[in-house]
Amino acid sequence: MSKKIRLRKLDRVSDFTSMMLSLCLVIGAMGLRCSSGVDSTGAGDAGTEPPADKLVVLSDHSLYDWPPKLMIDVEPTYPRLAQQAGLEGTVWIDAFVDASGVVDSVRVGEPSEYGAFDNAASYVAWDREYRPAKKRGRRVGVWVRYRVVFSLESLYGD
Repeated sequence: MSKKIRLRKLDRVSDFTSMMLSLCLVIGAMGLRCSSGVDSTGAGDAGTEPPADKLVVLSDHSLYDWPPKLMIDVEPTYPRLAQQAGLEGTVWIDAFVDASGVVDSVRVGEPSEYGAFDNAASYVAWDREYRPAKKRGRRVGVWVRYRVVFSLESLYGD
């Protein structure tokens, strides 16, 4: 099954950046490195992952003028059995942020190797609150993606 990627006329620099981010996300999903000079954070250093608190808006850029901003973050609890077993992992969470800034839908975008991390990350995703995205001054809902890293080093400190 192949997916078609629709390209549209680029009328602003932010459209170009948005397109490059989308391409880098697709390339990363195929297990390849992005070498465009723009990574999925939009900040260069191609091939590197964005920090855990960085949002990537999945919705088409034409749906909003201003992206949503995370206002209240909630850290997931490290699964006890995974912690005892010395397991670590990364989960990508997709969340639909509605026009009021509330999470309306949550799904695991890219799972970790361990379901316990996926469950912990998706459970607390509902408690995050955002300043909603805007289109022409009106609040709109958009899909966002963010990374949750479960690291024993960050759990116990350096």
